[in-house]
Amino acid sequence: MDLLLGIEPLTVLVVAASAAILAPIVSVLGNTLGNSDLGESISKSARDVTKDTLVFGIGVLENTQTAIAEAQESFQDILSEAKSEYTSKKHAEKIEPREVTIITE
Repeated sequence: MDLLLGIEPLTVLVVAASAAILAPIVSVLGNTLGNSDLGESISKSARDVTKDTLVFGIGVLENTQTAIAEAQESFQDILSEAKSEYTSKKHAEKIEPREVTIITE
């Protein structure tokens, strides 16, 4: 599993799905060639890699969801502060009316 840590999560999930699809094919191929131990061994290792990859993918998904939720909360806080500051400045800067003369020719 250590080898997969530098790979993009989508790539990891594609590899896991491919391993899950190929595991039964390899098992049947091994049995057909008369080497059932090879088929079972490859099938078991493909299953283990698939499971480990899915566990990794679930962890990445949960961490991503947590990070997005925290970023959203932080942004909402900043937006609320900005609105409050804008409103206080808007009320503090009241413009006094002044007399204007319009010249027409």
